[in-house]
Amino acid sequence: MKRLIAAGFGMAALLALAACGASTHSASSSTTSSAASNTTPAAPSKPEAAKNYLAIVTPANSAVAAFSKAANAWTNSTTNKQAESAAEPLISALQTTDLKLLAATWPNAQTTADIHALVNADGAVIGDLLALSTVNLLNASTWESAFERDVTALSTAADTARSDLGLPPNS
Repeated sequence: MKRLIAAGFGMAALLALAACGASTHSASSSTTSSAASNTTPAAPSKPEAAKNYLAIVTPANSAVAAFSKAANAWTNSTTNKQAESAAEPLISALQTTDLKLLAATWPNAQTTADIHALVNADGAVIGDLLALSTVNLLNASTWESAFERDVTALSTAADTARSDLGLPPNS
């Protein structure tokens, strides 16, 4: 299990949601009109949306770091059950992050579309993590290839969303 997982998690950009410059201050992602109570929130400015994005993804990035540390300590005797158990907090953090990203208001339609693409790419990585319980010697290389492909797609989607928000790409 160690060789399989360590190869995938050796990538610093595992889930690449915010990597550098994460903020702990959340900006309001919307403002409301004083008119009717059913008005649509106004789109935030790009700097407000960037701060909100970083605040949303920071917990997931912390979960990635914790999981990567655990995965890098795995040995050949690490069981699928142990790997699956270690992945559960990360999966939960990613799912929570995805819900928050989808619920937030973004500056424009392109950024909204790119956030949706990021969440879709994240879903593939979550699927890979959920499949840890089924990895064995016969399918390990197939799982690893899928995981690396999905992490690369997620990194690309995150960089696109970050660019939309005026943030630098992941490093």
